[in-house]
Order: sequence, then C-alpha cells, then structure tokens
Amino acid sequence: MASNFDCIGLGVTNAAELGDLVVRLAGEAGERLVTDAGEYAIWRSRTGAELWIHLGAAEDGEREIIGLTPFFEGRSENSLDVERAITRPHDNAYEGAFLGAVRTHAGGQSPLIFDAVDFAAHSTRPLPARWLVRLTGFARRVDLLEEVGDHARGELAATGAATEGEATARVVGQIAGCETLINEATGHSFCWLFIDGADVSIDVVAPLDLLHGDIKLGGTVKVDCALFGRIID
Repeated sequence: MASNFDCIGLGVTNAAELGDLVVRLAGEAGERLVTDAGEYAIWRSRTGAELWIHLGAAEDGEREIIGLTPFFEGRSENSLDVERAITRPHDNAYEGAFLGAVRTHAGGQSPLIFDAVDFAAHSTRPLPARWLVRLTGFARRVDLLEEVGDHARGELAATGAATEGEATARVVGQIAGCETLINEATGHSFCWLFIDGADVSIDVVAPLDLLHGDIKLGGTVKVDCALFGRIID
C-alpha cells in the first residue's frame, strides 16, 4: 500500500532514510507556525508538497523533532460545517482531526473526518462553526470510471469509523487538473489530480504506480484516500 510520503514523492526504503530526510528538510524549512502546543517547522516543495514538522523542547533547551505530518498545498477550497475536534490516543499535541460535513447540491450534508495539518493552531476555536478548508486526499486506490453519470458535481463520502476518528474518504468526480510532478528533495515523481465539483473540490496526490487507465482532463475517477486538510479562513 502506498504511504503518505510516497504520495508526494518523499518515499524512502527504511526508517533510517526517513529520519535523515526529515532532519534535512527540517533544516531547510523556511517557515514557522507557533501555537500554544508548540512550533511547526514547515518545509514547502515547489511542487506543492509539504512537510509539517513538530518541534518540541529537548532537555537541553534545544528544539527536537517529535513528529511530522505530510500535506499538499493545492487549489481546493471548501466551506465545511465543522462540528468538533477529535484527538486519538496516538496523537501528539500537534495532531488531531475534525468532524464536519460538506453541504451537498441537493440540500443535504455529507459527513467527513479530516486530519488537520495545522490542528494545534485551531483546536481551541469555538465549535460548531463554518470554516474554509483546503482538502487533500492521499490516495490508496485510484480507478478510472467510464460512466460519468452525476459525478460531475463531485462526491465525497467518509469511509472511516467516526468513533475511532479515522480520516479516510472516497471521492468521485471529474478531473479538472492533472500533472506529473517531481519532488526536488528526492527526485521522485508523483501525480497530482484536482477534482472540482459543485459539492466539493479536492486535490489528490498519488504515486505513479497507483494509477491505472487513461488519467486525463475531463475523465471521471474514484479515489479511496486518507483525508488531510488545512484551515484557511
């Protein structure tokens, strides 16, 4: 199964390589986001790939890396009804998810859970509320569909267990943008897709070996993914 790092061209073969890569990118990170929980160091690739590195205080007073979250800064913008924050046993103070919903074209709601790359900056904001969120799906499976049907409006449905805070989803829609990108940190290629519909817009990233069929503008795809978001309002 593709990892989140594979999806943005940061795939490695073992934990030691990952550790070396993260330390290098932390040193190159040109932006900081300070929160009550601590500090994010944000490494940004020219492709849109990002690594949000969690910095904590070591015993000697220096900063140390205690975690990280990958992201992709794309085009999507979605107005979501956010109900509550979710923290899970394995999360550190920088990690967490939000439970919310997309308002559909038919007047209903489609619930979802997304892992927030900037969780610590928003975890104490009053909820429920309506937020503008950039959503990115880190693909686990991508299928080309021959029949378009009503999928042009874009469909997003949660597939994870809400009780466990599992941020996974299935998105179906027409491709409004697609490109093969090369992450300059590794030289590895990955694919970016943009699905823009009346109900939802979402960026999707995937390793090239996950793609099957003729992926092209105007085509319809079904994507199973891990769902990440950044709050942009």
